[in-house]
Amino acid sequence: MKNVISLPSRKMKGTDGLQKSEAKQVLLSLSVICLIVSAVMINDSTVRSQRPIYIISDNQLDTEKLNRAIASAENSTSFRDIEWEHKLARQLAKENTTAKMPNATTDTITDTTTERAPSSVGSAVLKIDELRYGALAGKYSMVNEAQNPKLFSRIEYVASNDVADRPIFLDRKSFLKNYKELLSVAFEKFELIDKDKLAGKEVYRLFDANSHPVGEASFELDTDERLISMSIISREALLNK
Repeated sequence: MKNVISLPSRKMKGTDGLQKSEAKQVLLSLSVICLIVSAVMINDSTVRSQRPIYIISDNQLDTEKLNRAIASAENSTSFRDIEWEHKLARQLAKENTTAKMPNATTDTITDTTTERAPSSVGSAVLKIDELRYGALAGKYSMVNEAQNPKLFSRIEYVASNDVADRPIFLDRKSFLKNYKELLSVAFEKFELIDKDKLAGKEVYRLFDANSHPVGEASFELDTDERLISMSIISREALLNK
């Protein structure tokens, strides 16, 4: 006769109880998660229903229909009249023409007889700023006349801390032609009277409309003919030398 070893019944009952307790905890956790998800979905639906409806259109019939739907609490879908938006964008893009705006109620174009400037924002670039930051690239100081601060008599290269920085190449004739109204001596014509490449110097004589000399423009250049400085000297100053 074989011997049968029986398992202790108390330990078996303890294991079953532990498994049931864990199952209850899992079910409770799942229930809490479901409640949280449901609350979030209900809140999102409520917020969406309270958001305002924005309408962009010039279609009066559809707008009235939508207004009636809103007033009677009927479901409605907001819309955009793309054709009207394109029409408005094309009209606003026209420059230097009489401004015309689409009428939002009659779908017609209305004359406002208002002329649009080429640029509605900002101001025109001044000639002095064009010279300072354009032709001179912002690398030069400009000495103004004491009698007329709008005119200048000298420009000079200002060295920077950048070892790669260099003076600019400046066409002297184009400079005198394009910016003569900014110089301290008024003139109409000019001619080259002295050019010394070794000394890095170019001198132009300035004449008025009657070909009378009124001064000189002296350019100092480096060995590569980059501009170091420029001075305007009046005829009176030349005579007093």
